[in-house]
Amino acid sequence: MLKKLGSQIAARRRGCGLSRKRLAALAGITITTLTRIEETGRSTSGKMLPVLRALGLELRAARVRR
Repeated sequence: MLKKLGSQIAARRRGCGLSRKRLAALAGITITTLTRIEETGRSTSGKMLPVLRALGLELRAARVRR
């Protein structure tokens, strides 16, 4: 599921016509961090939210079924 999230972020970035360098600058993170997010869907403490905001997206909690 995380890898899919990273792929969706990369697709949105490309759809917005943004380079990794530009999106990283808008989100206030390094290109290395953005690359990790796009490739794995994982991020370190709070780096995902600025990326989502820069792309005009929001994070919603998934429902867990028992």
